[in-house]
Amino acid sequence: MEAAYELYEEDGMRFDLADFFCREYDELVGDGDALACSYFAKRLEGDQTKVRAAVRRFGIEGEDADEVSFVLDTTVFGTCKKGLAVTPSGIYLVDEAGKRAFLDWDDFAACKVSRVNDTLTIAGHPFIMSRDEARLVARVMRDLRK
Repeated sequence: MEAAYELYEEDGMRFDLADFFCREYDELVGDGDALACSYFAKRLEGDQTKVRAAVRRFGIEGEDADEVSFVLDTTVFGTCKKGLAVTPSGIYLVDEAGKRAFLDWDDFAACKVSRVNDTLTIAGHPFIMSRDEARLVARVMRDLRK
């Protein structure tokens, strides 16, 4: 697990995912209620039910289950059967086809992140949402890789 944190070391300090998502939220999101799929920072803090659903549906275990910083829920009814979650160890996901995967930070740094209209693709795993939200999440994912 040590290798997974290498990408997130700065001056001997571990990268603070919660702080990163708070900064992204404040910078990119004017009205959190306008978001349909994305839960981070203030919006995630107010919806622990979403966190519990992501932990259960995406197979998040151990300490990661207590440190979810971002949830993308692409299901129509908000059941978290499809989407992804960002944790200190990496990204847990279930794509639109129901395929489950885990990307540690090294895998995430090496994978392709792209967006075409309303579809965000991470390491070959597609996620469908509104065009505006896909644009926002693509930006957040790209910023996370810096």
